[in-house]
Amino acid sequence: MAVIEELRGAQFTAGYNVNVKSMRLTIDPGVTRLRPFFVYVAIAAARSVVGLGLWYIGFERRTIGLLSYYVWQPAKRAEGAIPVVFVHGIGVGVLPYVALIARIRRVMLDAPMCGAIFLPEMPYVSMTFTDKHTPTPTEIVRDMDDMLRIHGYSRAIFGGHSLGTSTHDFLFGYRSPAAQPTSRS
Repeated sequence: MAVIEELRGAQFTAGYNVNVKSMRLTIDPGVTRLRPFFVYVAIAAARSVVGLGLWYIGFERRTIGLLSYYVWQPAKRAEGAIPVVFVHGIGVGVLPYVALIARIRRVMLDAPMCGAIFLPEMPYVSMTFTDKHTPTPTEIVRDMDDMLRIHGYSRAIFGGHSLGTSTHDFLFGYRSPAAQPTSRS
């Protein structure tokens, strides 16, 4: 507390303040809010535009198990190529990351060890109506491993944002073959 006071140049008064409530993220109930219907329509329209844009630059949309994903594959794949898997966070899917995805694709086009780019969709965290249940960590790992396997990969470079990084935690925690280090130092 002294460090914070020193860094902020503020002095906290000693004692208990009944007006200050702590955030107990694992204890307190989650607060959910429904948005007006047109918000969901606008998000669905934006996701459709993003899907068309991804299709235009060479991505295909596929599904395996409970996992839907976009995949871009290079015209020519080098032996030992390693793909990139980018998992979006909470929000509106891959929409906020379109510029990043396009840049990764441009870099991959020039990379000698160019692999595919995978963009798994997590509809249960992207304000999307879905009839799929929220997958368990085991199901996520199974489907991610299957996604890579059917495209001829056994490992990948994983990237993500926000809640998307929890997928990486599942892959490492459940000892997915795809998430094993490519080298050890």
